[in-house]
Amino acid sequence: MRVGPVAIPVRAIQRIMQREVMLFAGGASFFALLGLFPAFAVLASVYGLVHDETEAYGQVSRMAELLPPDVGRFLMNQLSLLAATSPAMLTLQGAIALVVALFAASRGIKAVITGLNAIAGREGLRSLVRYNIVALMAVLTGI
Repeated sequence: MRVGPVAIPVRAIQRIMQREVMLFAGGASFFALLGLFPAFAVLASVYGLVHDETEAYGQVSRMAELLPPDVGRFLMNQLSLLAATSPAMLTLQGAIALVVALFAASRGIKAVITGLNAIAGREGLRSLVRYNIVALMAVLTGI
């Protein structure tokens, strides 16, 4: 078959349509979305450990002015709850959120790896240990 500038995209689209690409893309996006909320919790916990209450309140109040009024009030209420939390609890919450975020992100990366292997028509990684290590290293590289 002749390989030309039009033949390559046509063959790529045909391969994508023949395989369950949307299934893998949906799984990857689901786990990416699932990993966002724990990531925000980790960031909030680290922010609460590093900054004092008045500095955080000033920064967030300036940001809340740009948001719709209900969202700004919600954000300020959450900040006051966060400020009242002890550093030990923030550390525990941050650690739990970090574990959940890493798990969700690695599941998303595994969906991407599986999808790319399916599109390429190749079998997955042979070793389960290697598969998990590659996924975790991809997550850590992304972070």
